[in-house]
Parts: sequence; structure tokens; C-alpha cells
Amino acid sequence: MTTIRSFHNNDLPELLRVWIAHWSAITKAPQVNLPRLEQAIASRTFFDPHSLLVAESEGQIVGWTHFLASSDPSEVVMPMNCILPECGKEVAESLLTEALVRARAGGFKVVKAGVVRDERFGYAGLEPIGHGIGVPTADERFTELLKKFGFSELNSVTRMVAGILFYRPPVSREALQFRRSAKADSGNLIPDAQRRASGLSHIDIEHFRLLQRAGPTLAEVDFWFSDPEAEVLSPTTSILDLGPIQARGELSSAESYLIASTMQTLATRNIQTVETAIDSEKKTLIQQLERICFETTDSGVVWELKL
Repeated sequence: MTTIRSFHNNDLPELLRVWIAHWSAITKAPQVNLPRLEQAIASRTFFDPHSLLVAESEGQIVGWTHFLASSDPSEVVMPMNCILPECGKEVAESLLTEALVRARAGGFKVVKAGVVRDERFGYAGLEPIGHGIGVPTADERFTELLKKFGFSELNSVTRMVAGILFYRPPVSREALQFRRSAKADSGNLIPDAQRRASGLSHIDIEHFRLLQRAGPTLAEVDFWFSDPEAEVLSPTTSILDLGPIQARGELSSAESYLIASTMQTLATRNIQTVETAIDSEKKTLIQQLERICFETTDSGVVWELKL
């Protein structure tokens, strides 16, 4: 018999075991250890043990799910649902049922499943979450469960990755002009919103700018790097945060140049890959990133249920 309860502090080693088993059955085994998982989840100022539900069978943890308040007070987000591969679907159903009961009891009107461009929940950079692509398409069990409970697709997200080791930005007339007439600088960025600051406390955010010599700012973009003192994101990976560019759906020529020229310098910082997450319908933006050597690696879907 399976029982559902709230998280206890001594559950973390078992949560890690379930995490690795869950994702190893879907993709390659994630490089996640106990300190990384603890930092991503339980070390946040906003962590509430009642929002992390654990499924227990015969004294062993066999699954868990997590739900957190969104920036919208009427929404709750379920970033994670992990089940041992050998467990039957009734374990996942019990967890989701209890999560929805608690969401209704909390007065929430909408439940969303899947992390997208995470900057609030602490999972950013944790393998295989990365920047966040919702529920990965490869996670078929969770996808089928969401459909069964009446969730509908909200939007699709594409993960794009660029290798850095032998990275060379494309040559173009515009790139040559920027190289001659503009300069780049960068500085650390500290989030001013309390929730974002806590959610990204394991991330070093660096803000890059392309400046016209003795003139205005031509482009701005942020790269996220692992904080060596609170490692969740792999120190060899960087996340490209496109911010307002994502909403606009396209890069300016100056932004393309700034991203590509910045990536060319990252090998000296032992960065091997840069990844980003793009709404799948933003075809122009995806094509522009492909031109500066990003490749699509996988995709996911954000799911929504109105209570």
C-alpha cells in the first residue's frame, strides 16, 4: 500500500535516489548529487515542506512531487514529478491527486506542470532541467498522467545548445563592422526581487553589453554561470538568458554579434556548453540561433489545468 505524506528532512537521500532512477530511465543519468539536490530544493528561503509530497511504500520512498506558488497568486506550478521506473501508475496518480487537493485547498485556480526558464523555483541548471523546457517530451509517463487528469497543452519549448570547445562565430559584414566600431563590456548582476534572488542564489549572472564607441548601447544579454560555493548548475555549462528578446521573438544583428562574440571567450572560463530555452513557435529566433551555431537537442511542453 502506498501512502502520501509531506517531506521530512531525512528524506533527501531517498529523493536523490528516485530522481536519478527516474531520469536515467528517460535520458542519460544526470550528474546530480545530494548537495546539488538539497541546494536546488530544500535550501531556499521559500521552501515549504508541505509543498513537497512523498510517496512511501513498505517503508521506502518510491516517488515524489513538488508544487510551488507562481508569480501569479492564483497559480501553482508543479516543476517536478519523479517516480521509480518499476512502480505502477497508481503511485503517480496518488501523488498528483493529493497535489491537486492541496492546490484547491490553498485557493489556487490554475495548476501548471513543467519548469520554463526557471528563475523562481531553484531548479535552474539542475540536470536534466537546465534552463527549463516544461515537461520533457521524453517523459512519456508523466505526460500521459497529465492528459488523464485533464491537463491541456499550454505551449511547447525547445532546448538549444552550442558547444564552446572549438566555437567560432560566423563571419559576416555586420560582424566585421561591429568588431571595428563597437566594444563589449560586462558586469555582475544581482537580482533585486527577493524571490528571484533566492531562486537564483546558486547562479552568477553576468550582464554583457555591446557599446558603440563613444556612443549608445547597441545590445544587452545575460549569461548565467555556476556559483562555485553553491553548485547546482554544472561549472562547465552556461545558460543564455534571452530575457526580453524571447518575448520579441527575434535577435537584432547587434544582439547576434554580442552573443556569438561572448561565447567565443567562454572557453577560457572552462565553459564547454551554452544552452537556452525558446518557445517553439518563435521560428525566427530559433533560426537566428542556429546561424550562430546553436542546435536543437530536445523539447518539452508546459501543461495547464484549471481547477
